[in-house]
Amino acid sequence: MPRFQYSGVFMDKKCTKDSVEKNAKGVMMQLYNTIVNMDVSLANKVLYWLNDWSGYILPNEKVFKYNELIKYEQYCIVEINLGFNVGSEAGGLHYGVIIDKDNSKSSRNVMIIPFKSLGVSESEEDIDQKTEVYLGNNVFEKEIIKQKQILSKIEFKLKKYNVKNNNIIMEKDENYKKLLKKKTYIEAEIAKFSQGTIAQVGQMRLISKMRIYYPTSTSEKLYGLKLSDENIIRIKNKFNELYF
Repeated sequence: MPRFQYSGVFMDKKCTKDSVEKNAKGVMMQLYNTIVNMDVSLANKVLYWLNDWSGYILPNEKVFKYNELIKYEQYCIVEINLGFNVGSEAGGLHYGVIIDKDNSKSSRNVMIIPFKSLGVSESEEDIDQKTEVYLGNNVFEKEIIKQKQILSKIEFKLKKYNVKNNNIIMEKDENYKKLLKKKTYIEAEIAKFSQGTIAQVGQMRLISKMRIYYPTSTSEKLYGLKLSDENIIRIKNKFNELYF
């Protein structure tokens, strides 16, 4: 006897357009009812992932040009979308580190170890000592410097806007609004980068390169950022503890 009784939609197994439409309506209505009755925070996480999955991944999976991505070197840091997963599996947007020794540009997949950040009231002692390793709060130091330089340029442009218009905020000016939005985004990124970083070695996994948000080109954030030698040793030691 299973612990939980399966109560999913009865699926029409005919491989026709009509059966697909019938199944889709049933499954989508079931999904809708499940989501609207979930915890609000959890529901939003599901919806963000479904939006990316249906709007980006599924339509582009067969035509995605993996060869046009940069070559991902060992121990470089990336931002990835792990989707919405089961139980305590890591999901959603995460930073992580590539651990393939020599991943070719033609490869569609890459092995990663995801990161997470220390909570506001957490310390190094609060992490899962068995499966995680603390990397300190300087992992993104070089990226913080780059982002602060970009932020400084944005603030200079915003200041010019205000001076030019006698300090009247240009609420209807699209360029001004874009600058404000970018300023807010970069400030949030810098705040995230400044938190303590935890490597979730026990959550190591193979992912499609389609899940990589940044960097995909040499001009994007995180490009060229790698783990320090000290943190590489920390991860290797934890890996050996777990698997050998």
